Amino acid sequence: MSHARLATFLEAARDACGSDLHLCAGRPPLVRVDGELRALPYRALDAAELEALVEECAEAPDREALVTHGTRVLAFDAGAVGRARVSLTLHHGGLGAVLRLVPRTVPRLAELGLPRVVSDLARLRDGLVLITSPEGHGRTTTAAALVRALLEQDRAVITLEDPIEFMHATTHGTVVQRAIGHHVASRLEGLREARHDGADAILVGDLTDLASLEAAIEAATNGPLVIATLPTRGAVATLERLSDGVALDALPTLRRALAGTLRAVVGQQLVRCADGRGRRAAHEILIVDDTIAPLVRDGRMLQIGGAIANGRRLGMQSMDASLLALVRAGDLDPDDAVLRAQDPWALVPFLTRPERVVLASGESRAA
Repeated sequence: MSHARLATFLEAARDACGSDLHLCAGRPPLVRVDGELRALPYRALDAAELEALVEECAEAPDREALVTHGTRVLAFDAGAVGRARVSLTLHHGGLGAVLRLVPRTVPRLAELGLPRVVSDLARLRDGLVLITSPEGHGRTTTAAALVRALLEQDRAVITLEDPIEFMHATTHGTVVQRAIGHHVASRLEGLREARHDGADAILVGDLTDLASLEAAIEAATNGPLVIATLPTRGAVATLERLSDGVALDALPTLRRALAGTLRAVVGQQLVRCADGRGRRAAHEILIVDDTIAPLVRDGRMLQIGGAIANGRRLGMQSMDASLLALVRAGDLDPDDAVLRAQDPWALVPFLTRPERVVLASGESRAA
């Protein structure tokens, strides 16, 4: 099957420094650049053209699943242009496709501007590490960079992905990448199998259900290291998300297990750079020590923020502290950073649009 036309649009998106390519009938191809959509210099696509483009990236079984379920997520390899994560949906207007561009090479942790303490996590032999962000803010890339750090230490890694986005080189260590629904039936089954396959670390992707969370905790208790992702904002929201749907009488057991296995939560958000060229990540780092573990065990989530602020010697930092430091250094646009802050008032002296602090603080939701 020829991928020439879709690959051309993907190449144009890369040339525009875009993160996503959006395709829908009645509009020209759109590229998301620094969080904002821009049209490529091309005419509007009609429904037949859009279907033909989708056929370039989706095999017959994927198209059948799309018709059955109304949505399908898959990986697309466009050769020299690179890989993309494809999200297909059926909706009132017909067919829609969003292709998230995957960097051609797996970055190193230092290249992503992550705090030095994150590199230390690659030396862990057991426990659970969570990498979190809102959708489209880079948690998959950070997780891939952590896998690269593990491989560079000659570790054996198994990944369970839906779909496989980054392709890891094997010049160091060994890596087995398994696509859920293709190489293994489910994330839960993959976790159970990986525990017996001699892995030093397992990447499981988003923990979307309680059974997978419990399996990840069980695997992480005595090794190997388990790395998981979640679409959440910050450590407290992440811990609360993990408790969602858990029966009240089961919560104490889950919290005790988390307190004993959780090693760190790395949260991030992408914020527009001060010069308007690109975005940079701000990070929240929670390291589970003897102070944090009892808070997790007892469900005292509201005290975790203060414990993070007091844990700087261990490399901990709050999202607000990261945002403030980057704004003070002139690296971030303060008018965008304030919208990401939990307590936006600390950024008021740096704002060129003071009204944004009202929006960010929740005192007004007006546009």
